[in-house]
Amino acid sequence: MDRSGRGADSPRSLAALVAVAHLANDVPDAQTAETAAAARYVDDSIAAMPDVTRAGVRVASAAAYLALSVLGRSPYRRQSPEQRARSARAMAKVAMPVVSEFNRLTRGLALVGVYEQRGHEQRGGDDEALA
Repeated sequence: MDRSGRGADSPRSLAALVAVAHLANDVPDAQTAETAAAARYVDDSIAAMPDVTRAGVRVASAAAYLALSVLGRSPYRRQSPEQRARSARAMAKVAMPVVSEFNRLTRGLALVGVYEQRGHEQRGGDDEALA
């Protein structure tokens, strides 16, 4: 664990936290390693975006954090994983454009991250198979 009390593989960004919560709803059979890989994939994908797009994601993240905290009736980062999953499921129904786009972005990247991880495992972890 680091100084914040999180484990080494625990998500650090809100996008990764929301992605893991979506996976609890969308892919309930996902393994811990798959969700950790998906969280890293979400963070890496957002980090690779152009500066302006990444700034827009940060603004959307702030709006989503507020919505998730209101829906969960406590700060989102302090909610239990089950409560985060419920909040993420409720946020999927919110009809606010910025929050909805953030929701779709994190859900989509999380699903791609899980299925990329599963494909990597099926290939036996051989990255050369991608070339």
